[in-house]
Amino acid sequence: MSNDEPRAKHWLVNTVSQKKEYLDEFVEEGVWRLLGPSARNRELVKSMRAGDRIAAKTTFVTKAGVPFDNRGNPVSVMRIKAVGTVVENSGDGESVKVEWEIQEPARDWYFFTYIHHVALLERSTGLTPDLIRFVFEGEEQDLDKCLSHPFWHDRYLDKFAWTQFFEDFATTLLSYREDRSGLLQKLVSVDGTTPRFSLIDRFSDGTQGVLRDICPFTTMGVFNRTMTWENRYRIGKALAEVLEVPGAPPKGFTGVPCLNNQNTYFFPFAHDRPDDHIDKLWHVFECGLAFADSEGTQGREEFIRAFDEAKKLKFVHWNLTFGLYWARPWFFVGLDSPNREFLSKVFRIPLKKVPSGKEYVELLEKLKGYFVMEGCPVDSFPALAMGGDFKPFPPISTQPERDKVVVMVEYAAQDILDEGCFLPLEQIEKLLKRVRSKKNLILQGPPGTGKTWLARRLGYALVGEREEAKVKSVQFHPNLSYEDFVRGYRPSGEGKLVTADGIFINMVNTALADPESNYVLVIEEINRGNPAQIFGELLTLLEDSKRHESEAIELTYADQNGERRVYVPENLYVIGTMNLADRSLALVDLALRRRFAFADLKPELGSQWRAWVQAMGLSEPIVEEIARRMSDLNQMIEDDTRLGKQFRVGHSYVTPSVELSHESWTWFQDVVEHEIAPLLEEYWFDSPKDFKVAVERLKQPF
Repeated sequence: MSNDEPRAKHWLVNTVSQKKEYLDEFVEEGVWRLLGPSARNRELVKSMRAGDRIAAKTTFVTKAGVPFDNRGNPVSVMRIKAVGTVVENSGDGESVKVEWEIQEPARDWYFFTYIHHVALLERSTGLTPDLIRFVFEGEEQDLDKCLSHPFWHDRYLDKFAWTQFFEDFATTLLSYREDRSGLLQKLVSVDGTTPRFSLIDRFSDGTQGVLRDICPFTTMGVFNRTMTWENRYRIGKALAEVLEVPGAPPKGFTGVPCLNNQNTYFFPFAHDRPDDHIDKLWHVFECGLAFADSEGTQGREEFIRAFDEAKKLKFVHWNLTFGLYWARPWFFVGLDSPNREFLSKVFRIPLKKVPSGKEYVELLEKLKGYFVMEGCPVDSFPALAMGGDFKPFPPISTQPERDKVVVMVEYAAQDILDEGCFLPLEQIEKLLKRVRSKKNLILQGPPGTGKTWLARRLGYALVGEREEAKVKSVQFHPNLSYEDFVRGYRPSGEGKLVTADGIFINMVNTALADPESNYVLVIEEINRGNPAQIFGELLTLLEDSKRHESEAIELTYADQNGERRVYVPENLYVIGTMNLADRSLALVDLALRRRFAFADLKPELGSQWRAWVQAMGLSEPIVEEIARRMSDLNQMIEDDTRLGKQFRVGHSYVTPSVELSHESWTWFQDVVEHEIAPLLEEYWFDSPKDFKVAVERLKQPF
């Protein structure tokens, strides 16, 4: 091969689908075909070239018959059944012609396995060169070298011994899925003989008593709360004895995430708990153990579905990842605050919300790929939980373009709900359907109802991803002009006046240049300016029926090329917000109203809000009291003929933006004094007595 010829690539491909083996058929036909195609796999197949090496593999997990002491732990195995050479690629992305050579007997490679349908062995560091020599050159695997790697050394030898107890505890718990009453009886027998842990529930008849049902995560949370290591050991030991868990709990718990003592249940009290809530937690627990024990080779889709169902439940949130990590710490990552900070700073993977099941699994796969790379500051999930150097990895200056961390996450209505929207999912989907049809939407409501927050997230959902470049914002105000927003003359650096496009025409041009993508302009306080004057002749083009080139009209000012004709493309959406409590607002122009759909937002202090703020650190009694006081305040405002319902105070004022690290009632009093009281003073500027009564009611001792 000359230096100018491309180097042959090495491929691992699957030959099993729906438990049927196709290898013999492929060998006979001299081909390999894509089974279960996806867009990503088709692109990989298209990139195969004549002369590339290819190997047929299957992956599985075993605990027996391995050529080293695995101490009873599951071991990933990749079995190489045939190797060959690509002789022709038709370019259809579905198949290639191959000269095959069956491996007799098949050869097994341990630990560092590939479960993807099509995998390109392209890194030149870590164990990949060893794997290539094993598969394509017949070399034996150096097991000692693999076992010396921290990831497998820590698991199969001595470090992180605590993980074995946690895994055994989780496995034992699974046997109680159909005997939760028996599990509770044993837990009750321990309660009171150790540092106390709560097993109290509240029922629909107003009474309270001992729990009548429990999930596995809450059970493990009993000894994974914020308390001393000594007490965690004592509780864990007592539980292990009554449940007959093999082994003793560890004396140290470094790297094991804890639950907040105010929120240790993974479910609400019985009077507010759906019948299937705890069943769903047992289901994701069972699916998680099965997925982990197969080392990710089986049950992927089942786990993803179960994860997505569970993460929507009240009191679950980030805690779901804690529980999975407790149960299988070598397979799952716990996404507590320290770990999320580490992932963001070191691996450039920011996590602003609980991931979906698919995103969580992809995160696991991405991180495990990093762990075996040279220079990675951590080598396993337990090691990650212990922290380390915050130096970014891989270094961008030396990282190949294909390996750069790019987080592209699909964004939809469910993501809006997950990020803290308190509207029902059906209502969010209805808003999206309306704006897709009308092209323009205005969210209107009292202050603090999350209009701007929701407008941007509706924009992300229209775009399909959280892409800031495709969702732009502008705020209308009395001094904003057509020349600022659409097009007008601006002074140049040469002292001359030249025409310059405003934000709206810039968005129009961007959308026209990328017709396959959607773009969204969010206009905050759309009626604080003069919309008819600011939009000018483009107001007509906003109509959904005029979104095509044949409706183009000439603008007042030509661009620098002398062109005046402009139309608004179908892939540009406009979402505005209006604060109905603004006394300075004039009535919105009827022409504007005809071109926009309108949606009313109101204060939301229901069950979704309650679950969210409790997850942010507010205790249930305080949440109930805040809801009561805010509801009373809004009723007082609504009953005042000088004000009315459009002046009510929204839920955003009493929704923490970050997890609270201090006493929650103090937080509420600070919000009243510094945010709500100034607003109420403006409302009742001509009635100081009403203002004083309203604030005193909010500030009453609790």
